[in-house]
Amino acid sequence: MRSRDKQRGAKEGVSLGVVLLLVLANLLFTEASIAAGSGAALLASGCTGCHGYDGLSAGPATPNIAHMNAGTFVQRMKDFKSGNRVATIMGRLAKGYSDDELAVLGEYFSKRQLGHVVQPLDVALANKGRALAQKYCASCHINDGKVDDGGPGILAGQWLTYLCYTIEDYQSGLVHVPKKMREGLDAIKNEAGKEGITSVLHFYASQE
Repeated sequence: MRSRDKQRGAKEGVSLGVVLLLVLANLLFTEASIAAGSGAALLASGCTGCHGYDGLSAGPATPNIAHMNAGTFVQRMKDFKSGNRVATIMGRLAKGYSDDELAVLGEYFSKRQLGHVVQPLDVALANKGRALAQKYCASCHINDGKVDDGGPGILAGQWLTYLCYTIEDYQSGLVHVPKKMREGLDAIKNEAGKEGITSVLHFYASQE
């Protein structure tokens, strides 16, 4: 009887060991797949509910993140994670990702095609904003906001509502304003008043 118990215990020990090995192997395979890129789309699927398929947002208060610079993406997420950047839900969501996963997501979205949203805009206001944007914003927001060279993000084709909310956060002090950006905003207001800021936002939102 004791011999059978020992045999049964040995078999159960072996079975448990095999299960643990399989679980460990699966975890390693998953991490390797993500690192290799095959799991990037699956990882990014957690973002589609708000930011849309391939990073093209379907909601006016949520930004497109397609074609965003990978470094910018990672830094923004780390700022959300640490609380350095104020947000309603992104702070909680960002804490669910490791640094390695953020790097994978950054690379994934940086390779998505730049898009734009179809929305009602004031064409006359956008035309007025073009000159102001080229005069005061173009050194950072390259190619009419279509290029993110590591920091400013993509402005072209964004939802106007999102751009307006973001500017309000900067102006209210909720988000840190870089010195160069603050000087640009002040210069636009001095030349064209508050409507000048609005016209610049219309311009960037109109870009395809």
